Amino acid sequence: MFLGAACLCGLRRDDGARRPSRFKAHESRCLTLESGFPLYTSGRLRSVAAVRLERRFRPSVLAALVYVLLGCLWIAFSDDAVRKLAADPDTLTLLQNLKGWVYVLLTAILIYGLVEALDWRNRRLRALDRQFRVSFQESPTGIALLDPQGRVEIANPALATLLSRPEPALRGRTVPALLGRRVDLPADGLCVEIPMPAARGRDPRTFEIRRVALEAPLAGQAGVADEARGSMLLVEDVSVARRAATEQRLAAVAFETRGPILVTDAQGVILRVNRAFCELTGYRAEELIGRNPRILESDRQNAAFHRRMWDRLLETGHWEGELWNLDRAGKPYPQWQSISAVRDDRGAIAYFVAHITDLTERREIEARIDELEHLDLLTGLPNRRSLLERLALAFPGTPAAASTAEPSIGAPVSSSGALMLIDVDDFHVVNEGLGMETGDQVLRAIARVLVQLAGTEGQQLARISSDIFAVAFMPPGGGSGESLLQAVGAYAERLRARIRQLDEVPAASGALTVSIGVHLFDADDRGPADALNHAEQALSRAKQGGPGGFALFARGMQAEAEARLRLAADLRLGLAAGEIHAHFQCKCSADGRIVGAEALARWRRADGATVSPAVFVPMAEALGLEAELGERMRRQALELAARLAQAGCAIPVAVNLAARELRQPDLPDRIVALLAEYRLPPQSLILEVTESQLIDDFDAISAVLARLRAAGMRVAIDDFGTGFSSLSYLKRLPVDELKIDGSFVADAAHAPRDQALLRAIVSLGHTLGLAVVAEGVETDEQLALLSSLGCEVFQGWRFGRPVDADGFMAQAVGRC
Repeated sequence: MFLGAACLCGLRRDDGARRPSRFKAHESRCLTLESGFPLYTSGRLRSVAAVRLERRFRPSVLAALVYVLLGCLWIAFSDDAVRKLAADPDTLTLLQNLKGWVYVLLTAILIYGLVEALDWRNRRLRALDRQFRVSFQESPTGIALLDPQGRVEIANPALATLLSRPEPALRGRTVPALLGRRVDLPADGLCVEIPMPAARGRDPRTFEIRRVALEAPLAGQAGVADEARGSMLLVEDVSVARRAATEQRLAAVAFETRGPILVTDAQGVILRVNRAFCELTGYRAEELIGRNPRILESDRQNAAFHRRMWDRLLETGHWEGELWNLDRAGKPYPQWQSISAVRDDRGAIAYFVAHITDLTERREIEARIDELEHLDLLTGLPNRRSLLERLALAFPGTPAAASTAEPSIGAPVSSSGALMLIDVDDFHVVNEGLGMETGDQVLRAIARVLVQLAGTEGQQLARISSDIFAVAFMPPGGGSGESLLQAVGAYAERLRARIRQLDEVPAASGALTVSIGVHLFDADDRGPADALNHAEQALSRAKQGGPGGFALFARGMQAEAEARLRLAADLRLGLAAGEIHAHFQCKCSADGRIVGAEALARWRRADGATVSPAVFVPMAEALGLEAELGERMRRQALELAARLAQAGCAIPVAVNLAARELRQPDLPDRIVALLAEYRLPPQSLILEVTESQLIDDFDAISAVLARLRAAGMRVAIDDFGTGFSSLSYLKRLPVDELKIDGSFVADAAHAPRDQALLRAIVSLGHTLGLAVVAEGVETDEQLALLSSLGCEVFQGWRFGRPVDADGFMAQAVGRC
């Protein structure tokens, strides 16, 4: 067992605070531990612990000797004494018995005392053992006991941590093997400093090593010569103290100026930064110290630049120039750096000191000047020069800036885009009739309209001449030609509608029209100026058709684009003419009973041709017609609900809400008024929304849905599982039912994964207390599967195709 606070308690420090440390080992003796390795204990510890234990144990030895003496005297003289005390036999017998009992009692007392003394000694030894283990294990100083050959017998955890090795790996090793380098151990009681190379992820360190010769031999080596006895090694990491001293020397230099300063060592490791540097970069000092300044570098300078900088710095001891570095948030900023090398007494570079000037404000002023050069001062929009520079991004191989309209040759365009030119028809009439000031007001008003209509998908605006504006469509991902055409067409329709309603200039209100020319970029375009020229040609053709004309310059796509634009115009007319009407598809229980209906928009044109909802519904939203379309669908749905109620089949009818409608705060009031108009309870209407609609403005849309539910209407999530499902959103949504998209149902009978998804969705809905409706149910097999999973309501061709209101009334007879 250990014998308490051994080697730590037996050392006395004789030196002052700043002189090399000397330690003296007092009288020591060695105990052999139960674990089999030796332990040194000091004479001081022995005097206060072990010796005290031995002295406390001596009364038991004395008691034993007294017992032997008394026993012998008892045997020799007790019988004679008893016979002298008692003459008659009865008394003699009584005294003999009493003598025996006294002897037994005395023996028991002595044995009990001996056992108690031994037990106390053992407990005390164990307590001292625990104390030593704590002292040895918890010591912040690395400690190792060396045998006469200089090999480690015992090492504490602090030493293992310093050397980054497990404790068992230290045993049996010599000091040079431990430190990984040749070391001459100091004389007894002296210390030596040993610089240690930097390990991976750690700074270079300096160890202070002290060796203390032990004045007692190892266990089992009694009688050996003094020079053959072991020693104790104490190892301390003094790097922290050295760094503190270095910081004190650098403090005067680092804070002589109020500007940002960075100090590194000769290897480029950051030693110190001042407060101004921290304020500039956003880093805390402790986040930078010990790291390389490379963490501040941006990609504005390449590796060759930094090599040239360091070559000059090492050659001349000085470098200065402009750099772009990153702050803590990753934002690049410009700075002027002046770096100087600081040499030590031997002439070797010891530190590098960088004085930094923030150029952000200067660059902002320069950027403002450049912005004014690229800005139309009347409208605040970019000018022609700026537009050409932005268009150059779509044409690899062309200069980033172009100040003239001369064609520039570049590689074929690699990304999709379009350029729209907008000319105010007969603008000279406005200037001549209403004055130049009114003309300027008109131009500023049109510029504001363009800004309001601009989206976030790469639209760039400009005023390129007196009354001509430009809108460049450059989606970040390029996009398909069809989607680009749709975006351009929708933009043109919205722009015309806004300009017709322009009331910011009363004198010109209702009299303004614009001609629009559009060019879709293609591989034959040679550069931005070429694309602008094609757009100008399209604008010229548009103006030839009279005010409000539209022309498209697109190779191979002109006919399709014009057809879509005509379709957009027809949609507006068809909606006004009542060509779009509702068909209804039943929602049924498993036994075929109709429990609800969904209104689906259908468009049959005047010529008898039909247009798919997948085409005209997104177009209506792009044209801003979704509110008008939604109002028409709700009216037709409530008309059917009223007819069903009169026929004794009071079932709810579901209608879809568009995303833009959900952002209208007055939507609940309008729907409530519509219900009152048809004298129907709120339960007659189910409002369906899709997942993708919810993520754009969750809080505002949730508030609208909550008001609808509070009014008594039910809310359903349509096509659940195909959008951006979020359980955190779902649990917060004010909804009543989930509608499983038909894509999960189609192959579910033969697809285990689809079955697992269906089971999860149904279970999720039930867990949240929501009704679950399955769409796209076409077969008995699908119906049986969904029923077994717990789905309650079904919709699909298995129960009925979408039909008009009269057809649905015929379906509902006898099935409600």
